[in-house]
Amino acid sequence: MAVVGHGLLGLALAGAVPSVGRARRLDAVWVGLLVLLAYAVDVAEWFAVVFNPALIDRRFLSHDPLQVGILAGGVCVVLGVYCRFRRPWPYVVIVGAVFSHLLLDWFPFRLAVEDWYYGSLPGLEDAGRGRALPAETCVYGGPLVLVLLIRAASDSRCPRGARIASWVLAGAAVLGASSRLAIVWVPLYALSVVHALTVLRRSLRANLLWNLIPLLPVVALGSTAWLSAHRLAEARALAREGRDVEALRLYEGALAVPTRYRRNVVYRGMGNSYERLGDLASAEQAFERACSLSPTVGSSQITLGAFYVRHADTPYFRPSMAAALFEQVRAEPDAASISRAYARTRLEWMRRRGLIR
Repeated sequence: MAVVGHGLLGLALAGAVPSVGRARRLDAVWVGLLVLLAYAVDVAEWFAVVFNPALIDRRFLSHDPLQVGILAGGVCVVLGVYCRFRRPWPYVVIVGAVFSHLLLDWFPFRLAVEDWYYGSLPGLEDAGRGRALPAETCVYGGPLVLVLLIRAASDSRCPRGARIASWVLAGAAVLGASSRLAIVWVPLYALSVVHALTVLRRSLRANLLWNLIPLLPVVALGSTAWLSAHRLAEARALAREGRDVEALRLYEGALAVPTRYRRNVVYRGMGNSYERLGDLASAEQAFERACSLSPTVGSSQITLGAFYVRHADTPYFRPSMAAALFEQVRAEPDAASISRAYARTRLEWMRRRGLIR
C-alpha cells in the first residue's frame, strides 16, 4: 500500500477540482471526502474484514477493477443525487480518486516509482516503509504542490508579485523533484506550500475542519495498522532475547488485529520462534503461510528453503524442495537483488554438499 501516496493524490485532486454542485453541499467536506475515496479500496476491505474476519487474507477489491468500478459508480450515483453536480469534473475526480488506488498499489508501478527515485530497482523486499516514504512523498506530493501554487497564481486577489513568485516556485519544485535529492526538493516543497497557503489564507475558514469527519475511517484503518506494527516490533524484540514463548503470544496478538499490515512478516517471525522451540510442524506451517501472503517472491521463500536444509535426520529435511524455492527466487526478476544473490549462493552451497545436482 502506498501509505502517504493515496492521501497526497486525494488532496491534489480535491484542490484541482472544487465541488460545484447546487447549494454547494460538499464544500465543507470535499477535501476530506476525496482523501477518503483515495483510500476507499483499503477502507472497504478493512470494514469487510471487521465484520467477516475470514476475509482478512483475501484482497477482493485491490486486484479487481470491475468491483472497484462498481464501488466508484455507486459513490458517483449517491453524491450525484445528493449534490446534483452541474459539471462532469467532480465525477471525473471521484472516479480518478477511487481507481488511483489500483495504480498506486500495483506492484510494478510501486517498483517503478522507487526505481526512478533511487536510480535502481530495489524490489519490494529491499523497499521497506522507510525507503518507500521519501519516494512516495516526492512523486505524489509534487502534484499537490503544483495544484496549490497554480491556485495561488490564479487568485485574482493575489498581488502580481506573489503570482509571479507562485509560478517561479512551481518551476523550482519541478526541478527539485527532478533532482531526486531530499535536501533539494523537501525545502522547495515546504516553501511552496507555505507560500500558497499564505496567498490563499482568505479561503481558509474554520468550516474546513469538517473535512476531518470523512477522514475518521482512514484514521481508524491507520490505527489498526499501527497497533499491529507495534505488537510485531515487541514480538521481534522478545524473540531476539530468546523469549520465544512470549514472542509467539505477541505475534498472535498482531494477527488478531483486523489489518493486513505485514502479515507475511508476522508469520515468518512465528516460524522462527516455533523452530527454536523445536515445534517443526508449526514452524513449517507458519513459513508456508508467509509464502502465500508475500506480495512477491523473496524472503519468505528463502526462509522456508533454509528451513528445509537445516534439519537433517528429520521428516523436514527436504533438499529438493529447498532447491526449488531457491531457484524460484533466483529466477524471479522482481525479487530483490540481495534475495536473488542469496538464492544463488544457497544453490551453489547445496551442489558442493552433494544435496542437489
